[in-house]
Amino acid sequence: MKKIILRVSAILISITVLLLFTNCKTEISDENPKEEAISSINLGAKVEEDKDIVVEESELEDTEKENKIPYANDFTLLDLDKNEVSLSDLQGKIVVLNFWATWCPPCRDEIPDFMEVNNLYKDKNVQIIGVSIDTDMKALEDFVEEFGINYPTWIDGTIDKISPIWGVRAIPTTFILTENGEVIYRNVGRMTKEQLIKILEEVL
Repeated sequence: MKKIILRVSAILISITVLLLFTNCKTEISDENPKEEAISSINLGAKVEEDKDIVVEESELEDTEKENKIPYANDFTLLDLDKNEVSLSDLQGKIVVLNFWATWCPPCRDEIPDFMEVNNLYKDKNVQIIGVSIDTDMKALEDFVEEFGINYPTWIDGTIDKISPIWGVRAIPTTFILTENGEVIYRNVGRMTKEQLIKILEEVL
């Protein structure tokens, strides 16, 4: 009888130890999901940080747009190829704006000098634009081709009528503009190559 009791006791002890061992394994395996959960939280935090960076970059772009200086004295005309062209297209360049006409003798006299200056300064952030007030387009086209004018010719009155707005009462009249379209020089009458170069050197 005693032997039976001892065997039963031994069996019960074995069962108890087995159960305890099984519970321990369950608790250890429970730790893994906790670690995975912590990892997920950390990853989530990184994603939120990246979102913050994107927002900051977007805010910087908006600030740059707000700080961009608007172009002054803008207008739109047609060129000889009937393309719409705006003065603001030249933002960032020093612009020499020359009002002229084919029937104007001093205008015709100064064109060779303007062409020479254009060759000298076209790669130095300077753009010469001739604004013709001619109404005879055929005569204008023939003149430009004959003289071989090497800078763009825009035609006043094709979209905007700008000569009255700019106060042009005699031709030739030449304006020099900053990179943002502000007038810094005005000359009424013929300009020589030497005059134009002197002013451009002061501006650049």
